[in-house]
Amino acid sequence: MTALEGKAPDGSRTRCVLRCPGEAQLIQNPATIENEYRVLLLGQALGLPMPAPLLFLPPGAEFSAACLVMKYVEGGLDFSPAHLEDYLAQMAGALAQIHAATCAKAGLDFLPRQESAILEALPEVATPADLPSSPIHAALQAFSPPAPANPSAMLHGDYWPGNLLWQNGRLQAVIDWEDASLGDPLIDLGIARLEVVWMFGPPVLPLFTQAYVARNRLDFSALPYWDLYAALRLSRLVDTDLAAWAASFAPQGRADLTASVLAERFDWFVKQALAESDPLRRPA
Repeated sequence: MTALEGKAPDGSRTRCVLRCPGEAQLIQNPATIENEYRVLLLGQALGLPMPAPLLFLPPGAEFSAACLVMKYVEGGLDFSPAHLEDYLAQMAGALAQIHAATCAKAGLDFLPRQESAILEALPEVATPADLPSSPIHAALQAFSPPAPANPSAMLHGDYWPGNLLWQNGRLQAVIDWEDASLGDPLIDLGIARLEVVWMFGPPVLPLFTQAYVARNRLDFSALPYWDLYAALRLSRLVDTDLAAWAASFAPQGRADLTASVLAERFDWFVKQALAESDPLRRPA
């Protein structure tokens, strides 16, 4: 991403952001930028807390791949909120608002189906028995996939504090929609639940979850399954590269998030999901 500032003939200045995809993004989904542009258009039409898209640039002489231009959002990351409970309520509220607004919205078929991608990939994931992720993988393989119990919504795919912009204690925008997909809102909720536990510790989990539940009435019976999926999704970090991930928080004022702290919180999250997951077992 590149921030740009322009000057109009009347002397006024405006700022915008140029977003171009990385090679890995294009390999995974060649339409990632076009999809993100369409997602932001939908968000703007629905009044959701997302950056406003300004321009879609198809591949051409200027850029080898498609890019998009969006409005610059004033704000920054906040990994040490002054009022944590309010922070969590706003974070959960924004996610619930996005899901509720898009559950009944037609025209989302351009997005990939998240459940299908997960269930197709899961059997191919090789997890050595001596890695911490092994019980997660084994549990997910033992469960029959939960039948979709909720209307499909637009999913962010990576909803965590690093993709939220704040200003003066207020959530301004949810950014980085390159992983947007279509599926059960519980997929996003599971990801966000793990992230808030990692960032702020196990006691925040009921605060965050209750704030979401109060704003979006869904069938939450399959949530333990999607908690486990969220854990498996990040298990590679835990298994092999947690120290580097922990070190990335120090510049944000969170040197307390050491590898051992993150590992302990991850283990706690997995145990609570496994403890709640037995009702998901189906007869063969």
